[in-house]
Amino acid sequence: MRFRFCILVSLSIVSCANAAHADQTCEALKSSSFEGFLITEASIRAAASVPVPIPGVKPLSVPAHCHVEGIATPGPDSSIRFEVWLPLDGWNQKLLVTGNGGYSSALSYWDMIPALGQGYAVAGGNTGHDGDSLSFGIGHPEKIKDWAERSIHVVAVAAKAIVQVYEKSAPRLSYYKGCSTGGSQGLMEAQRHPDDFDGIIAGAPGNNRTHLNMGFLWLGVQNLKSAEGRLLPDDFKMISRAVVAQCDAKDGLRDNVIADPQRCGFKPSSLLCEGPKSASCLTVAQVKTLQAMYQGPRNPRTGQQIYPPFPFGSEAGWAAIANGPEPYRAQFWSGWVFEKPDWTWSEFDWDKDVAKTDAKLDAIVNATDPDLSSFRAHGGKLILFHGLADPVVSSFDTARYFEAVERNAGGPKKAAEFSRLFLVPGMGHCSGGFDPTPSGTGTDLLSLLDKWKEKGLAPNTLLVEERKSGQLLRSRIACAYPKRSVWNRKTDLDKSASFKCKAP
Repeated sequence: MRFRFCILVSLSIVSCANAAHADQTCEALKSSSFEGFLITEASIRAAASVPVPIPGVKPLSVPAHCHVEGIATPGPDSSIRFEVWLPLDGWNQKLLVTGNGGYSSALSYWDMIPALGQGYAVAGGNTGHDGDSLSFGIGHPEKIKDWAERSIHVVAVAAKAIVQVYEKSAPRLSYYKGCSTGGSQGLMEAQRHPDDFDGIIAGAPGNNRTHLNMGFLWLGVQNLKSAEGRLLPDDFKMISRAVVAQCDAKDGLRDNVIADPQRCGFKPSSLLCEGPKSASCLTVAQVKTLQAMYQGPRNPRTGQQIYPPFPFGSEAGWAAIANGPEPYRAQFWSGWVFEKPDWTWSEFDWDKDVAKTDAKLDAIVNATDPDLSSFRAHGGKLILFHGLADPVVSSFDTARYFEAVERNAGGPKKAAEFSRLFLVPGMGHCSGGFDPTPSGTGTDLLSLLDKWKEKGLAPNTLLVEERKSGQLLRSRIACAYPKRSVWNRKTDLDKSASFKCKAP
């Protein structure tokens, strides 16, 4: 005999009768016919507690839900696996689709879990492959298309169809949230599938993918081309501390945060050793390496900037990109671009190979089209956010893209009707960094987006919090671009209420 337990979810008791009914409805999805995808699993999952790998942060509670897994094959070499979680009770008539990170197939459970608790149906997919190696795309151009563009669209279509059958009603509103590659996926949706979502949250978007990888390659090439000029992980940490110490107070505050990296003006020569090399200084060769890294990749023939430099204050994160046996994402070049397993980073031609790379992959992996008019006509709202100490995707590139969106929309006022950008001082890649991290980059940003779409309350500020071991140390605000957060010089500088937004 099979027994069923009743489950307490969000302070409301799901009756055994309702649970049995939900189970029958959920399991019936396996025998339902859908166009373009197959259901491989559909069953009730009991409530669970999931630990968070951050000291002092409480585990996340996953409510009981109808757990659906499926597979879609939009291309001849496609195999996009996805999950859809459906609330057993209290569905808010909305859907959230989540993105991915890097080249990984991992689903963003940390975005899915809080949203499910708020009553959303939630979904995510594996981008068409398993694992985080770029090898999935070598010799498989259709899988590259799935990773770059098709997977989120396919998951959105499938999730809406599943919700329609399960709830007997289509989602009233559909949202998307992702960061890094997930941010790029969000911009892909706004540009190429503008009707999929009513609102999109795109953080630190690696949307200029070919040139972003040139940025990685540049850092690696500069740091690896000579043993005497090579910077080691401890050097990068020392550099970052020195930069913050020099540029911290340029906004009038001593808070261990560079408010505007463009105003920093740090000179690598200030770290030149007066005597022998030590932990607090650099040799002549190392200073030259750092100067080249700060410049960012340029075309040696035309002088044109290929990708913006990474901002002052992000140096501590460069070690992971530039200090390996080969430059970061080298397989992108050997496998995806040149298709030569024995290709080496020293072969890259910073003039001819830039155009060659873009000719091959720009239309597939880059989401740089500033024309979001169709997304806007659909009623879509876009929230972009990016940390100003991000060592993985340059915030300068995101600002440049947003300015192009503004120009295309007819100016900042027109663009502000449907899009906002928040640049967060001190924040690294998607979260963390020297100091602040956005408060609840899942639920809070989703709530901001929902209020904008539902009530017309456009977000002008983003709450920023610095926490240690789960304890709140201070709070600030990030302002809608191009405005900056400014202290009123009267009240507590550790309180967000003490700041206001001003034009630069």
